[in-house]
Amino acid sequence: MHLDERMLSITLKPMARAARCAGFVRAAILGLIAVALLMGATPAGGQEAGEQPTFRASVVDFPVIAVRVKLLASEALALSPEAFRVSEDGQPIDGFSLASATPRSFLTLLLDRSSSVESVMGDLKRSAARFLTSLPPETRISLMSFGSDTDIHCDHTTDRRTLIEGIKALRPWGGTALYDALHVACEQLYANSDPRDLRTIVLFTDGRDETPALRTQMSIKSLPEVLKLAVRHNIRLITVGMGEEIDRQVLQQMARETGGWASFVPTAKELYDIYQSISQKIRRERHFVIQYLSPRADRDGRPRRVTIEVALPDGSRLSGETTYEPPPSRPGTRPTPAAPAPTAARPPLDEGSTGGGPAPGLDIAPPPLPPPDARPAPPMIGASSATPTIPLYDDRETIRPEPEGDLASLPLVVPPPPPPPPARPAVPKIIE
Repeated sequence: MHLDERMLSITLKPMARAARCAGFVRAAILGLIAVALLMGATPAGGQEAGEQPTFRASVVDFPVIAVRVKLLASEALALSPEAFRVSEDGQPIDGFSLASATPRSFLTLLLDRSSSVESVMGDLKRSAARFLTSLPPETRISLMSFGSDTDIHCDHTTDRRTLIEGIKALRPWGGTALYDALHVACEQLYANSDPRDLRTIVLFTDGRDETPALRTQMSIKSLPEVLKLAVRHNIRLITVGMGEEIDRQVLQQMARETGGWASFVPTAKELYDIYQSISQKIRRERHFVIQYLSPRADRDGRPRRVTIEVALPDGSRLSGETTYEPPPSRPGTRPTPAAPAPTAARPPLDEGSTGGGPAPGLDIAPPPLPPPDARPAPPMIGASSATPTIPLYDDRETIRPEPEGDLASLPLVVPPPPPPPPARPAVPKIIE
């Protein structure tokens, strides 16, 4: 009986692996329909995390709107604008531009090195090193780790050797300041990349944000602050949780609200497969950018819904929705008023007539500015009546104009020399 169970297990494992591969292929070919909101995607039933297409809208220069579309396919997709249908709040968009975008990829590998991972540090290092080498060679990768504090071992680079040396130097220590580490990683990504780049953080943790005593949150930053920063800078979070001490809801929320996905493993032995799966999904991503003019140019600050429908070459269709918020009106500005209705010309006034006031509906010129202060300027010392003074409005100083005529004809006044200093009395000599 024991032998039969073992044989059954050996037989079922390849079948399960083949079923998963078949599921990946079907998702790439058929393009299963999924809806991704601006803050992230919700997995469809039976579909692997990260397999959903995503649609994310952003304001370029209002009313110019850009929608980033991410699809998954094993090969390059040749899609024309005729394959897309775009609408905003139910109103079809007839004219838009479509570009196949291959953005630069900036990725931060953020590893939990708290004291609780000491027993599995070897498996973690090996899995992380293989993950870095499996990513596309042009991906710029940064290595960071966190415990009670956050360390940046290597800034964004394509040099895999430097990154692997950083992984070898990891040492477990301290608590789990998870939110502080994510905040630092978001700031680093924002500083090193461009808004048009693909920004990704791959997070590994085996616990939740708490002190070594497992009592209170250790980070100064909070989860809402981290998510707000990630969404603002268009950074997606791919989370990997291990063990039973993690907070699954928090890791899933991070992924959902930033357009990433969450994965969970019971032990460190499964980390290698999870990281390879993440690498394969990143390699299969195909990116497109749609730009159009919003049919409503008013800056009302209210969310607007953008719907995208895509017809794939194999005949299947997928659709999704995203939202964006137009910028509010700038403080101190008024909306452009409508052109005033034409008014009749004002009849001329008769001589000696008071006019009886302005005609209704006509603009009145503002009254003339009051005359400047007419107070007399303070007299200048030594000034004569031939050289009048010109006072400034603030009376801080008085300017006397240069007299007319040739400067050579003016008398040259030389001030008398200063008196010589008094002579010091002679000091009598002492005769010894």
